[in-house]
Amino acid sequence: MIKVKGNTYYIPGPVCIGVYVQGKECMLIDTGLDERSAKKILKELEQEGLTPTVIINTHSHADHFGGNFFIQKKKEVVTCTSAKESVGLQYPIYEPFYLFSASPLKEMQNKFFMGKQSKFDQVLKPGREQVNQFQFEVVSLPGHSIDQIGVVTNDNVLFCADTVISREIIDKYDLPYVYDVGQHMNSLKYIKESSFDAYVMAHGGAVEDITTEVDINLKVVQEIQSYLLDVLHEPMTREDILAKFVQYKNISLSMVQYPLLFASLSAYLSYMADHDMIEYYLDKGKLYWIKGR
Repeated sequence: MIKVKGNTYYIPGPVCIGVYVQGKECMLIDTGLDERSAKKILKELEQEGLTPTVIINTHSHADHFGGNFFIQKKKEVVTCTSAKESVGLQYPIYEPFYLFSASPLKEMQNKFFMGKQSKFDQVLKPGREQVNQFQFEVVSLPGHSIDQIGVVTNDNVLFCADTVISREIIDKYDLPYVYDVGQHMNSLKYIKESSFDAYVMAHGGAVEDITTEVDINLKVVQEIQSYLLDVLHEPMTREDILAKFVQYKNISLSMVQYPLLFASLSAYLSYMADHDMIEYYLDKGKLYWIKGR
C-alpha cells in the first residue's frame, strides 16, 4: 500500500485500488479485474492487519469491479456505486451488450468485458455520504461511463476513476474509451478547476497537481476531433473511419480493442454531429458521415 495522505492509501496495479483506513477496518475504492486482483488486495490488507468492510465501485467496467465477488465471498462487505452503474455490477452482460449493440460474440464474453456478478447493497448520490462508519464525498464524473463517480476521502484526496488517464496509458492505447465526449470534457474541466490536496488516477497513480494530466487528456479529445474533421472531407461509414484510424495509428486490432475503439469513435461522431461539426446521411443501406458544409 502506498500512502497518499493521512489515512488514504492505494494499492498500485493495472487499476489502482483505493484504501481508506479507519482503525482496523478499511473502505476499498474499486477491486480490479478478477479473482487474482482480489487476492492481491486481501493479501496486502492482511499484511497491514486490515479488514475491508465497504467496497465503492466508481463504475461498472469489468476492470473496476471484477474482484468484488471474491472479496464478498471472503468478507462481510457493503458494496456501493451510483444508481445507473449498479446495473452493470448485477448484470455484467450489459458491458459487452452495449459495446456490441446486440447479444455479444462469445469471444467478447470474457473477464475483460464481463466481471463476475457482484452483490450490490447501496446507491450513492453526489454529496456527503456515510456507509458504516466511513464518511466521504461523492462527485459525479460521467463521460467515461454513463454514471461514473469519484470519491473524496476525509483527507481531501479525490479518486477520480477513469476520468483522467496517465500519459503512459494514453500512449499505449491511443484512444481512451469514452461513452459521452461532452460529459467527459466537463468532468475533466471540473477536476482541473478543483483544489483537492491529491488525486489518484485509476490508471496512473497519485499526484498532488493533476493539471498536466488533465491537459493531456483534453488534448487527446481535441486531436481526435481534428483528425475526424480532416478525414471526413469525403463521406465515410463508421467501419471506414475505424479502419482509417487503425492504419493511421498502426494498431494491431484484437476483439478486445475493436469494440472499444469502435464505440469511442462513435461517441466522437455523435458529439460532433450534435454540435454541427459533421453531418450524416443514409444511402443504399449505409450510414455515412462527412464534414459539415
